[in-house]
Amino acid sequence: MKRILFLIGMCGVLSQPGKSPACVIFSTEVRSEAQLVVYVTEIKSEADVIVYRSKARSDADTMSRWFFTEYVGDADQIIYFTQFASEADLIICYTDCEGEARAFTGGVCKGAY
Repeated sequence: MKRILFLIGMCGVLSQPGKSPACVIFSTEVRSEAQLVVYVTEIKSEADVIVYRSKARSDADTMSRWFFTEYVGDADQIIYFTQFASEADLIICYTDCEGEARAFTGGVCKGAY
């Protein structure tokens, strides 16, 4: 549940007033700078979220469609990628197919749209 609450806050449900909901991500190499620690798995059934990497910022409008920015000031969320699942706040799996992008809550899959 903790992981899903991080994700909901991250993707605009609790976003700043006047700012459109989005999942614009900045990846840091310094763990103490991160708001969220993420582990990437290749096994979709282990993931809390199956993430599609959007090519445009405007497409990053759900919990499962992320746009990675090079600038920390543009980001809605600063994340750190860990090598250990036990350290992660959120476990994700990447997909190349936008239709496969999903967020799982309580064992139930919630669609990207």
